[in-house]
Amino acid sequence: MKKLKTFSLALALIACSVLFIACGNNESGMIDQETLTVNAVAGKKFGDAAFQLATTGGSGEGEVTFALVSGPATVTPGGLVTVTGAGSIVVKATKAADSKYRSAVSVNLTIIVGKAEQAMLEIIDVLGRKVGDAFQLATTGGSGTGVVTYEKISGTANVSNAGFVSSITSAGDIVVKATKAADNNFNQTASNELTITVGKANQAAFSIENPGAKTMLSQDFELVAVGGSSGEAVTFTRVSGTAATVSSAGFVSIVEAGSIAVTATMAGNSNYYEITSAELTITITKVNQTALVITNPGDKTVVDPAFQLVTTGGSGTGAVTYERVSGGATATVSLTGLVTITETENMISGGTVYVKATKAGDDIYNEATHTLGISIADFEIEEVDYNPANNIRLIRTRFQMERFRTLVNVQSASRSWNAKLMNDIDLQGSAGNPWIPMDVYGHATSGGVFDGNGYKISGLYMDGDDVSDASSGNAFIRSLYGSVKNLTIVGDITADYKGAGFVIYNRGSIRYCIFEGTVSSAGDAAGISVFNPSMGSVWCCINRGNISADNRAGGIAVEFAASTFGQEMFFCINLGSVTAGLEAGAVAVAADSAGDTTITGGAVQNCYYLDTTCAIGIYDLGAGQSHPQGIKQPTSKTITDFQNGSVTTEINGLTFAKTGKNFFIQGADNLPTLDWVITLA
Repeated sequence: MKKLKTFSLALALIACSVLFIACGNNESGMIDQETLTVNAVAGKKFGDAAFQLATTGGSGEGEVTFALVSGPATVTPGGLVTVTGAGSIVVKATKAADSKYRSAVSVNLTIIVGKAEQAMLEIIDVLGRKVGDAFQLATTGGSGTGVVTYEKISGTANVSNAGFVSSITSAGDIVVKATKAADNNFNQTASNELTITVGKANQAAFSIENPGAKTMLSQDFELVAVGGSSGEAVTFTRVSGTAATVSSAGFVSIVEAGSIAVTATMAGNSNYYEITSAELTITITKVNQTALVITNPGDKTVVDPAFQLVTTGGSGTGAVTYERVSGGATATVSLTGLVTITETENMISGGTVYVKATKAGDDIYNEATHTLGISIADFEIEEVDYNPANNIRLIRTRFQMERFRTLVNVQSASRSWNAKLMNDIDLQGSAGNPWIPMDVYGHATSGGVFDGNGYKISGLYMDGDDVSDASSGNAFIRSLYGSVKNLTIVGDITADYKGAGFVIYNRGSIRYCIFEGTVSSAGDAAGISVFNPSMGSVWCCINRGNISADNRAGGIAVEFAASTFGQEMFFCINLGSVTAGLEAGAVAVAADSAGDTTITGGAVQNCYYLDTTCAIGIYDLGAGQSHPQGIKQPTSKTITDFQNGSVTTEINGLTFAKTGKNFFIQGADNLPTLDWVITLA
């Protein structure tokens, strides 16, 4: 631009010269003016107010004008200079010609314009900052286009050149300063130092890790806290619950099933406040037991005896109980699992009975249950099941036994019926349900055989005050004219007059029978039969019961009546205690009702007794002249003799010699018992 102006001026001068020559030179005869000078200007800087140029020198009355030669400014013809930037401004002045003086041009004047000072630079105040914050600094003031940079004077933080503050690691003061750089027009400037106060911070999120499901079999465990910021010690606190203890270090010891609530606290320090976690609920549950299973007893019929349920499996110390839950079969289930098939008068209903076993929970295990359906087949019966092929009444149930007894007592024709047990039968006797004896069973000519078939009648309960005609005696049968065989009776019998396990008056035969239990009488008492007159016989019978009487007591019998024939007691064993107020014999007493204290008409041979049961085998021993086989005192043996099998061997030798059969074996308790298989063969 400067070159262009110079070139234009040169062209103008040439043109004027040509014109002057052509016109005849208008300034000829004029004189030059004195030297024209633009007065010097100093001390100017960017931002100053406009100023006026002035000249000295020159001559005449020609007008002075000014012009900008170069530089950051504007110059009016009148010489008013407005600075537009720092740097060098070149100006000149021209004094026009007049009638006397030629025009004059000054020498160029260079005016130096310095840079200005910036406006005050300030960092904007920063409040409410805490450890861990990050933020951007900002300034106000300053001038020009220079870049603002920041620096940290002191404190624990990072401050970038751009003014971003980060990594504040501790509470306290951070001192910063800002600088705005110079540009073409302004000098560099710096702010005053700013102090930023940093306070304590809340810690980062803090919690207890969930330890997962816990049971009563879980091992003790340690809690772990995560998060927080201070890095200080963590303490744990159980705030509720008793299912476990919690140490301050977080060790948890299980005590019982239930729940606890726990918090953790991380301590504060100079930079962070203390923090406590939310409550964590830990639940300790009991463990499920291993599968509890009722052992299936197999299919049953309505005439089967009571049976005991058992379970397998389960865990812990809880007791097992049973209950009937549903089903159509008429059966009861005791708390201990005894299933009894119950009866109606003429029908026992079969079907399925559903039984539930429950093994109670304990401190460690939950309750466990199992339900089992037990099939009970129907069995229709008449009042007493009758087998016409051999004229035998088959007795399978308590009801049938009671019905048979009733028929025998009310129908004389029934007394000669043959009967056979087909099951063990529990009479379920009690003070409210005593056994009423069969008054008379069997007939001297037409028979009547009650065959126990190797089974057992239990629950025979009698009390002298609870049965009719107590003066006649209490026993399974009062008067026997037929026979009873192959039967075990278990009972508790009390009599006001006479009492026996099987029979009061035996005019028939009792063979291969066992009594267990007690007989107690205010009069006479015996394990098998009290009186055995006119042909009454007792063979191969065992008394295991305890026999006691105020008057007379015998382990097997009391009397064999005098002056009659046919009474026999062979191969009998007494193992139960025998005590009496007057006379007692381990096997028999022998005095008759007339007071004769000798036996004169019967035979007692090959009998044994345990030496501790009574002082003597037969209390009064007669000659027995009326019977060809006579009477022999029973043999006393020790418990060792009975348990080592020597008595069993000895008595079997005697039975074999007489009958060709062995009737005795060693029982499970190592005492002699009857061999029902051989007996029934």
